[in-house]
Amino acid sequence: MLGGLKIRAWVSGLSSLVVALVVAVVLFGMPVGQSISAGLDGALFGFFPIMWIVLNAVWIYNLTVASGHFAVLRRSFERVSPDQRIQGVIIAFCFGALLEALAGFGTPVAICTVMLMALGFKPLKSAVVALVANTAPVAFGAIGIPVVTLAPIVAGVSDDPRLSDANALGTLGSMVGRQTPILALVVPLILIFIIDGRRGLRQAWLPGLVCGVVFAVAQFATANYLSVQLTDIVASLLAAGALVVLVRVWSPSETVSADRPVTVGGGSDASGSGGAGAGAEAVDTAPPGGDARADVLKAYAPYVVIIVIFSITAIPAVADLLAKEPFTYVFDWPGLDITNASGDPVATTFKLNWLGAAGTLLVIAGLITVAILRLPWGRVAATYASTYVELRAAVVTVMAVLGLAYVMNLSGQTSSLGVWLAGTGGAFAILSPILGWIGTAVTGSDTSSNSLFGALQVQAAAKAGLDPVLLSAANSSGGVLGKMVSPQNLAIAAAAVGMSGQEGEIFRKVIGWSLLMLVLILGRVSTAEDVPRPVVGDVDFPRTSGTVTGWLGLVLVAVGLYVVAVETSGLATVRGVLALLLVGVLVHAYLMRPRVSIADDDLVLVNPLSTVRVPLQRVRHVTVRSITKVTTQERAYSGIGVGRTMRQMVRPSSEGVVPTPGSWGGRFLGGNGVGLGGQTSSRSRSTDTADLLEDTVARAVLQVRDARAGQEPVPVRRQPALLDLVPGVVLAVALVVALLL
Repeated sequence: MLGGLKIRAWVSGLSSLVVALVVAVVLFGMPVGQSISAGLDGALFGFFPIMWIVLNAVWIYNLTVASGHFAVLRRSFERVSPDQRIQGVIIAFCFGALLEALAGFGTPVAICTVMLMALGFKPLKSAVVALVANTAPVAFGAIGIPVVTLAPIVAGVSDDPRLSDANALGTLGSMVGRQTPILALVVPLILIFIIDGRRGLRQAWLPGLVCGVVFAVAQFATANYLSVQLTDIVASLLAAGALVVLVRVWSPSETVSADRPVTVGGGSDASGSGGAGAGAEAVDTAPPGGDARADVLKAYAPYVVIIVIFSITAIPAVADLLAKEPFTYVFDWPGLDITNASGDPVATTFKLNWLGAAGTLLVIAGLITVAILRLPWGRVAATYASTYVELRAAVVTVMAVLGLAYVMNLSGQTSSLGVWLAGTGGAFAILSPILGWIGTAVTGSDTSSNSLFGALQVQAAAKAGLDPVLLSAANSSGGVLGKMVSPQNLAIAAAAVGMSGQEGEIFRKVIGWSLLMLVLILGRVSTAEDVPRPVVGDVDFPRTSGTVTGWLGLVLVAVGLYVVAVETSGLATVRGVLALLLVGVLVHAYLMRPRVSIADDDLVLVNPLSTVRVPLQRVRHVTVRSITKVTTQERAYSGIGVGRTMRQMVRPSSEGVVPTPGSWGGRFLGGNGVGLGGQTSSRSRSTDTADLLEDTVARAVLQVRDARAGQEPVPVRRQPALLDLVPGVVLAVALVVALLL
């Protein structure tokens, strides 16, 4: 309906929901009442938490537009370099990724196209650059909505412990964060080629490479170790910051600039994308003498506030608090009594985390933004109301698509499709990203594609003996490349540059890049498919020290970088930046990096300079004192991420006996498993992280040994911490050179 008949998305969504309800009742024998209840369950989930996030993210963006600070932010990006190739990368890729992180749903394409035109880009080139750039960030757009949507859908149809309700979001976010960085590496270079051809690559490959590498590393690290919701925000800001630092000390041999500014005739309003006033903002001019420093700081303030709030809620103690009543309520959805093919009941619960939901956190960030920008409350209320009006069609569409997904999943339609697709066997690993690409190309949304095909990917993978985590994540990763060719985004780009009716010309310019990058994702997925399916679920044990100190250190480094950039110049700036970046790398390596976890049936000891992966089959003895000590038959390994304080090590037990160091003995894991997890010491059972680690590892070792009895365990692997070692060595050498100059 969307692709062939070109019917509006919300009409197509509602029509498809009605068809799914009829099929569920007539062909699959689902009672009418339960079918309707399933649709309502999905529709409510579509509004909360999905559209609740989008609405409030776009509201914050609209506040910056209404106050004029979005124009200030845009001009701060423009001043980075007069070279169009660098401008294209920093606006379309870095700033577009930031907009995708906060709003998504076509907003980055609408805004970036008119910004590029205002800088002198030709209309067609503006549209193509904006569309191609809107790829790598999409999977984590709108505060991680595609992955947030995918997680509960796959959790409801999989018995894989990695995809349980508690683990699905982190597991899928980590996997997507290992697939999409390959796109981030090449997209900035592709943009430079589109803007200036081979000459551009010869002269401006360095900023493209720096931007791509920084974004890819930040996207991987944030998705795997910090927060799925913050992934694009952190990656876009770090990539932009890296470009700003680079162009202060480097410039291309030839500057490519526009002969004259291009008048912006279109705007996002014409496209209905929801980006308020993008066209008007694009032609704003700076006040005489440039923007005041206070205004620039206010322009960046909303994004800093969002990062701080989400970082605080990512702290395990805070997250655990928000996951309990009265901040979170979990209840059975009324009217649903579903069983699977084996007769076992299917969980049909709804989680109302009214305070910890990302959308509510954005409301808090928005209210703080209002105070910082000193906006009148009348304008704030009007902006909030207008945001709902702008996105009313998107709200209906997403609610209808989620209702459709829930009806198909609970009635058995999705599992039937999965059985059919599983007939392709191992070839489904290649089909999986293509399915996501088709879903996004048709619907215009990676979120909608995940809603439609997420459960199908998991069920087909299970039937075919493939990894469900890998393939469900591949649906999202492949889907991001379908966005540039979707009719919805082509229409947005065409309207923004005044080329309505010429979407076909834009399509012909971007389809090749979409297919080329899809091949990269196919290669990434197919090469990862030989990984055996883990027996136990992933567990990330909370760090027992260093978190607060580490964050404080990074904040101080960020403040120092700002002071150095503003107050110094020339070689002094280079020395200061290098020294502070080196300090930041050391803070991260020694305070933020260390952790202990279980992943892919390995006990993972992440230390400052290396990561040791000890297969659970080889673990014989686990002891947690000041550090974690893991003993295998060959040797012992240590991890500093989890440990006990001195007070914990000498505290009296329940019998009043002060244990000696030897009596802490940990968990002894004999070759036959005797005593595993069953040995009890004289001390009382506490619930601290150290006890949790010892007990969890003990149970995990038994499960893996039972499941893989007779199989030869893989060797222990030690991996250097290249993400810290390489930057640290490079920065140290560069600092020494700068000091000698």
